[in-house]
Parts: sequence; C-alpha cells; structure tokens
Amino acid sequence: MCGLLFSRIIMSKIIFSKPAKSIDEQIALLQSRGMVIDDISFAKKLLSQHNYYRICGYWLPFEKDHNLHLFKDGTTFKEVSEVYFFDRELRLIVFSIIEQIEIAFRTKWAYIVAMRHGCFAYTDSKFAKNIQLFDKNNEKLKREIERSNEDFIKHYLNKYKEPSIPIWSIAEIIPLGLLSKLYKNLSEEKTKKSIANAFGSVDSTLIESWLEHLTVVRNICAHHNRLWNREFTVTPKHYTKPQGALAEQFVSTRKIYNTLIILMYFNSILNNHQNWSKQLFTLLLAHEDKLSYMGFPSDWKDRNIWKGLLSF
Repeated sequence: MCGLLFSRIIMSKIIFSKPAKSIDEQIALLQSRGMVIDDISFAKKLLSQHNYYRICGYWLPFEKDHNLHLFKDGTTFKEVSEVYFFDRELRLIVFSIIEQIEIAFRTKWAYIVAMRHGCFAYTDSKFAKNIQLFDKNNEKLKREIERSNEDFIKHYLNKYKEPSIPIWSIAEIIPLGLLSKLYKNLSEEKTKKSIANAFGSVDSTLIESWLEHLTVVRNICAHHNRLWNREFTVTPKHYTKPQGALAEQFVSTRKIYNTLIILMYFNSILNNHQNWSKQLFTLLLAHEDKLSYMGFPSDWKDRNIWKGLLSF
C-alpha cells in the first residue's frame, strides 16, 4: 500500500525544466512582474553578489499575486534591498547577544554540575531523566570530541587515563543545541533550578524552552538565513507570572518579537549596561515600517520592556 502511494506521488510530480537566467534576464523578469528598478547597475551588483533565489524571500511580502509572482503597484527594488540589508543588521545584532548567552550558560552549567556532582557527572546516567535521550546525547558528545581540534582536548586525551573529559573542558566544545538537551534531561531539579537562578527570576522550564528556541535562531543567524519575518516552528514559552520584568511582555506570535524580548531580558542579566538593547532599539526605530512583519504589536513602545529605552 505504501509503495503504491509513493508511486502515485512520484507520477504526479513534474520534471523541473526551468533554465538558468542571466543577471540581465533576472532583472527583466522582475520588471515584467511590476517591480520598479531605477538603478540597474545597483540591481546587477546586488544580484551578482547575493543570489536571486536568496533575495526573493524578501520580496514575497510585496507580491499581490503569489502564484503569478506579480508585485503590488509601486514596489521598488530599492525598498526590497532595504529590507534585505535590515535583516542582515538584525541577524548580526541577534547573533552577538546569543553568543554571550551561550557562553554564560555553558559556564554556569559546567560550574554548578561539577560543584554539586563532580566533573564527570554528565557521563553518569543516574543524573538523566530519560536513558534513551542520555545515550543519544552521549553519542553526540563523543562525535564532538572526535572532531575537535582544540589543543586542550588533545592534551587531556594524551595525558590522562580517564576515558571521559571534565565537564569544564566539554563545555567549551559543546554546541548550544546539545547543551539545551543535556540541561533538559538533567534529573536533579535542584541543580537545574540553581542554573536557572543564575539567569534571574525565570524557572528551569522557561530556560529549557528558551534555549531550544535560541538554538534555532542561532543557526539561522550562523547560516545567514532570513530572520526578519520568519515564522518559527519551535517557539519559546511565555513568561506568565503576573509580576516580574517580563510580566505581560509576550504576545501571541510565531515571529521574532518574543525572541527579542527574551534576548533583552538576558542582556539585562548578563550586562550591567543596556548598550545592546539600545543598539537593537535604534535599529528598530529606523525601520518601523518593517516591524509588523516581525510580530510587533502596535503598542510595542508603550510596553515596559521598551519604555526604559525611549529616554536614552
């Protein structure tokens, strides 16, 4: 039955026959679909350096007919390029704070687990909620060790008899996605709570969810993919307590607005100054026409988390 269904699916597909188009042909195609291109040399340069297929993700909101790819009246190549470069700035600023969060969380995880349970506790299944997940995580850790070129890993393996590497060394090569899985699978709730407490008034359930979501965001930034108006399948849990810095700050959206709220919160914990949040705020103010595509509510500047930035 499955084989028959698969055959029908294959038979219903068509053969890809679209020819490659030159830069000039790409520009002519956009113009034929209603896009205004005043500066042809700029358009040629952008398309030759950034790939037509990459940029097309940014002009989709400007289309009035997605099937025919016809643009709304007055759509210009210049405004599409402005969205494209705004997204680049957004990715860079988001990635910069996620780097800080990742390093800080690695540090707290390694320190607190080591102090409470020893430097090899991460290799002991008694500290895991789910044994199958523990085994999968352990296999991933082994692969990270095998492919690591870090001198401190090579030094440890050459010098010591123990088959495992201390958690403070492992912390320096572990990717954020795997770190979030190890934290989520940790069975010692007091230890999880202690790690979460290092990041303010949020509980371990929120930290689990936020790390999982930020892993997705981090990878989007690291691979230079579109972030601006993306709808996330892995969304962060909302802070639901009636009091606290994040009370009533989240909105119902799958886009990046709630991510930025989380990043601003982490920045307030990790940094005594607000430079990162001010940098983000300045960027957003310069592109207010683009914020509705990012899940921003109409009253965003009246919300407490943004209010403090209005006076700087």
